[in-house]
Order: sequence, then structure tokens, then C-alpha cells
Amino acid sequence: MGFDDTNECPQLCKLAYEYLKKSKGCEDNIYEYFSKEAEPESLYVKLVEEFDRCILSYFTFHWSHASLMISQVLSVESEKKTKLKDFIMAAT
Repeated sequence: MGFDDTNECPQLCKLAYEYLKKSKGCEDNIYEYFSKEAEPESLYVKLVEEFDRCILSYFTFHWSHASLMISQVLSVESEKKTKLKDFIMAAT
């Protein structure tokens, strides 16, 4: 997400890490993080979209490895890889 020091926003960095790993309940944890704010649904959607943009930016930056990543994603069909596959296909 561009933080030089993860201690600046430890909870946000933890949520990003959980989202990247697709840990069980990560979406619930993100929603809970915003539950006391005005319009938590909107903040949830914006943060998830930002996480998705960060993932796509990573693939864009490391484009030289794209063919290997695409081959790996297309070789195995599973629920966990479906979203990753969608990201990679969107980037290509």
C-alpha cells in the first residue's frame, strides 16, 4: 500500500496481508475495521478496490514474470486461485 513503515498503520497492514492471503474471515475483518465509521459499506468497498489495484500494480510492475504466473494460474483450477486468475486475466 506504499507505507514505508508498517508501524504507521499496523491494523491496516494486517488487513492487507490477510486480504492478500485470502485468510478465512478477512472480508469480515475489513468490514469490522470500519464498523464504527459513517458509511462502513462504502469504506469497505473502497479499501477492497484499493487492495485489488495494488495487486494489479504489482503484476504490472513485474510484467516480465507474467507468462510464468499466467501458466501457473491456468494450470490449476481451484476456488482460491479463481480471483487471482481473474486479476491476471484482467491485467492481460
